Amino acid sequence: MTAPEPQTDSWIYIVPIQNLQISPDLGVKVKVGRVMLLTKSSLSRLRRRLDIPLPISSYWLSDMDPLDQSSENSKYAAHGVVRETGTSEEVSTYAWKEVQDAVRILATSFYPWMRRGFFCPFGVGLQGASGRRLEMLIGTGTGQSQGHWGALGGVIPAQLTREWWRCCKQKWNGFRDLLQIFDGSRGTECTLVRALRSAAIFAGRSWLATGNRADCLLFGWIALEIMLLDSQDKTETVLVRRLENLFNCESISSFARGRDQESKRQSIQENVKRLFKLRCALVHRGDASGVT
Repeated sequence: MTAPEPQTDSWIYIVPIQNLQISPDLGVKVKVGRVMLLTKSSLSRLRRRLDIPLPISSYWLSDMDPLDQSSENSKYAAHGVVRETGTSEEVSTYAWKEVQDAVRILATSFYPWMRRGFFCPFGVGLQGASGRRLEMLIGTGTGQSQGHWGALGGVIPAQLTREWWRCCKQKWNGFRDLLQIFDGSRGTECTLVRALRSAAIFAGRSWLATGNRADCLLFGWIALEIMLLDSQDKTETVLVRRLENLFNCESISSFARGRDQESKRQSIQENVKRLFKLRCALVHRGDASGVT
């Protein structure tokens, strides 16, 4: 007797994101690629649009919730939400990775925000909900569910606030532009979209690897090479030159011309070459001794 074929259905995948909260003053819906970021209250309001037949609260298993449902952490905790069709196993695997990548992309928005003087306790987290994987699959139309979901607590959660979004819209930041490219509203060529998405994911992984400087360096260099190199390029010569040009263009307005600017150019060149040597030692020999 042959085993029955796995059932293909339409699902709403929901997973909490550790150490990330959505402030009630944000005022916009944040979507990274195919991943919507919502609080539990937002999910309740969007239930019918998502074709979830039963109230969200009916899927909540209070005995599985590590935080009290009335607590502030639970109230504003961010959840990654993905609509997908397939078997429950396929959707769980695919959507989990989509949410992880969305978190990594989101991480890149906090670095320029911090550089401009805004305080953000970002170093503590914004990690995908790992360890205790609490997730929920809800069948659209049918209301059938699998798994359980809840809010994971963090030490000091990062917050998506109105000030954060205002920063994302600035020309010197460009994160809102990046989100628009990923959701297709900019009409950007597909190859460039894939490269930008891959580079943003690795840049985010670099930013999230706060406890491991070797990983931070490696992921950062991968992001740079995705954006600055073609497959035919000789890595060291071309990458060093392009990085020099990139950093020099950024610093022209901040430094005087003439000898001061030439001194700055030489400093950039030396630092880029030093970092590239660290990258090569790490990649080719597994030697992280120079990364301090």
